[in-house]
Amino acid sequence: MYNSAMATILPLDRLVVEVVDAHTGAAHRVPALHPRWKVERRFVAYRPLPPEGCPVALHEWVERLRFLTSDLDWLLKQPHPRFWSQVVFDEDLHKSLDSYVRLVPRAYDGAMDRGGACGGKCSKQGACEPCNLQTQLHRQVFMVYLRMSTNRESKECFLSTEAFAEVIYNNFLFDVPKILDLCALYGRGNGALLSKMIGNIFKKQPAYLSDLEESIPTILQVFDMIAGKCGVTSHVWSDGFPQKLTGQASHSTATIPDLELKDLLQYLCDVATTLFAFLDVYPAAAAAFLQQDALSRISGFYEIVVPEMEKVLTQTNFEDKELQDELCRLLVTSQRRLLGVSHAVISACCLQPLLDARTEQVQDVVEEYLNVVMTLLQQHRFLADFDELYPIADDISIMQQASPSLDETRISYVLDAVREARQSAGSKRPSQHPQHMANCDEDSPAAAKRSSIAIQNFNGSEDAEPDHESVSRGVELGGVELASLVCGIRDLFPELGDGFIEAGLHAFNYDSESLVSRLLDDTLPDQLKGLDRSMPKMEENKVPSLLAERRGVFDGDEFDVFSRDSVDLARVHKGKRPAGPGGWRSVLADRSGVTGPSRERYAPYGLVCDEEEEEPGLPGAGGVRDYDDEYDDTYDTGHVCANDGDADDDVLARRPFVTPRVLQTRSREDRNVASNYEVEEDNEDKNKSVFAQERPRDDFVMDPAVLRERMAARRETFMANRG
Repeated sequence: MYNSAMATILPLDRLVVEVVDAHTGAAHRVPALHPRWKVERRFVAYRPLPPEGCPVALHEWVERLRFLTSDLDWLLKQPHPRFWSQVVFDEDLHKSLDSYVRLVPRAYDGAMDRGGACGGKCSKQGACEPCNLQTQLHRQVFMVYLRMSTNRESKECFLSTEAFAEVIYNNFLFDVPKILDLCALYGRGNGALLSKMIGNIFKKQPAYLSDLEESIPTILQVFDMIAGKCGVTSHVWSDGFPQKLTGQASHSTATIPDLELKDLLQYLCDVATTLFAFLDVYPAAAAAFLQQDALSRISGFYEIVVPEMEKVLTQTNFEDKELQDELCRLLVTSQRRLLGVSHAVISACCLQPLLDARTEQVQDVVEEYLNVVMTLLQQHRFLADFDELYPIADDISIMQQASPSLDETRISYVLDAVREARQSAGSKRPSQHPQHMANCDEDSPAAAKRSSIAIQNFNGSEDAEPDHESVSRGVELGGVELASLVCGIRDLFPELGDGFIEAGLHAFNYDSESLVSRLLDDTLPDQLKGLDRSMPKMEENKVPSLLAERRGVFDGDEFDVFSRDSVDLARVHKGKRPAGPGGWRSVLADRSGVTGPSRERYAPYGLVCDEEEEEPGLPGAGGVRDYDDEYDDTYDTGHVCANDGDADDDVLARRPFVTPRVLQTRSREDRNVASNYEVEEDNEDKNKSVFAQERPRDDFVMDPAVLRERMAARRETFMANRG
């Protein structure tokens, strides 16, 4: 028995549990990671999807998937010690997992062209059991490998770093081919998680990096083998390797049977796609490929073999046109992936360190980039296609920003060589390369027709031009153009409804080729997977315009732009209108528009009046008395507020003002002085008057000497009167 209660917080490799023998009752200690805890359970191997038209084989395949999903579900539910004991010591489990990653169809494989495990009969994703089982198994296999790549699940459940590295390496839980297959299978939709998973494996066990370096020459020998099958060879990629002197030209690409050519292209596509996915998930491995001179090997193979295969596919009259389209698709996919592998190596080793500022040796990185590019200048066809997808001028611009002292002569030499390579390869496209070509999906059978056109373009046809129809098309379509796209897709997929097709076109910016590609690959986005594929076109519910409910005083007039399409701009005046005859005074004085009840209401206030005959001596025009409403008559009367009922009696009985006697002595002089001053008026436009008046000095207190004389005279008079 397994007593988990006695387990302490120790690594699984050091954890020991006490086991009591059920027969003898003796207790002995057993490691937690031991074959004793393995459960005898038979894990069946995975088999590919059987050919269409064999219901018995399909039923057997479905039963096998049921067993696999049930077993893996049980495995994932096991506690940490039981899980590791099972995956380490169960050989059947190893074979089952290995069979799945080897045999399951890839995205570019034609085995799933029928629309999934059910042959495309289900109306939407997950509606049939085979599709459900395939999707569930695909996820469970990934979860098992993800759990095996993690040495610490929690604070209580973990393996020490040394034991984890030893367990996964010595028990072959992971190896280089298996890691490459995992990247090819799960790299597209789980890139971030897979990158963390593989990074942890290489970090915890550096021996895998050594194995990768030893595996690279073997991987690159695949290109030699394919070139030998095509009857071509070159010292470009063969230097340093023993060459067979006899039987090198026993056959050529034109004499290869169709099925054998298909096998070669599938093999090439598998290798190129797997390498591209691996370098995309784990860019740190690019340095090993650069050290092994992988770029020269790939570019040399591309330069010699790819044109030969293109010539066969474009000039040979195939009896099976579908086979020809599939071969074109495989070749174009291989081309793009080989170019992507080369760019991934250059980017990870030369460009990304500069962009991330991870290195201080900027000059060394720039020199390494220029050396790599210089080695590719002789491969004109490879260089032209590489520059088509990944413009070298953009990379050189990054180098110039990082190292302003870069030799302009070398830069000019590289750019001139790239331009000559494009001209010699027959590429007439402009220097501004469409970036969408680097991201287009050529892994699907729907791209076969585009692939054949692309091959003709790559062959150097001067009349061939790239198809930019889907790129130049607007974001929103409607009417006849949208109906045409829907009709074209419905011809290929009669079971799809117009509503589903319109939703798919809208999701892919009305690019019908991308939608067809995703439908064939069964890789639709999540927002489309949940829709009913037979959904009809929905009638648009037109929402009534808010303008119809608008109510305003100017509705329907000649300037209402919401109710009419044209407005007489001649009647629209911008700015201040100049004064006409009579000016603004005549406009304000005009009360002719006041009629009816309004006239009776304002008549008592004298604001309106009837037109009268002009009387002689009265100012006015047209029989209407002029009235200046800006004239201020507040102070016309002298006794303002004199008769106010709230004032005092002394104000009501106001008497004429009398000048004090003390101020009357100089009144005559004041009048004489005031007559000497004049009133000066300013300009009439300003309507202001300034009175300049300087009053003479007014002594309110009399001179003391005069006062003393008067007092003395008064005293003498007083004394004389007293006698």
